[in-house]
Amino acid sequence: MSFVLWVGSLMIGLLIFGTLYKYFEVSKARRWRSAPGRVLSSRARARKVRTANSMSRAPAGADLEVRNFAEIAYEYRVDGKTFRSKRISVGEDLGDLFVEQRLAKYPAGASVKVYYNPRNPSQAVLERDAPEGVWRTMAIFIGVAILLLVGGTIGFSALVDALRANLARPERALPVLALAALAL
Repeated sequence: MSFVLWVGSLMIGLLIFGTLYKYFEVSKARRWRSAPGRVLSSRARARKVRTANSMSRAPAGADLEVRNFAEIAYEYRVDGKTFRSKRISVGEDLGDLFVEQRLAKYPAGASVKVYYNPRNPSQAVLERDAPEGVWRTMAIFIGVAILLLVGGTIGFSALVDALRANLARPERALPVLALAALAL
């Protein structure tokens, strides 16, 4: 098995694993019970987060980026015990997305429906469903990645050979193919 096929298969496998993990996490949250709650505070908060440069050992602090987050604190009661949480959804909050909408949806003092884990009531969220269309998008993305991997490994050498046969300078077949792929 070629290196490209092996690495590509590993990456697609990780994508499938991550998607399935999130799907099952969301499925479990759909079975969580609900309780009335109240928003204690609702504000935008800037935080420094690590970026992709962290992996390349960026100079101290160069891998940090300031992003805005909606920080919603709420409380709810389960079996006579009061709990507090700040987790909004099952999904990961990367920052800078939907901050204003969430602050408008959950203003301080508002009554909210809180979904909590019946086995561990301290685990709670305000939104337990995945964003609209995320599963379809991931399925399409994984399908395209599989097609590219299979087509690229099986059909690549055949395509280079066909180009070599039709080019005036056959040694340029690989760069021509690479540039054509980039153009597409």
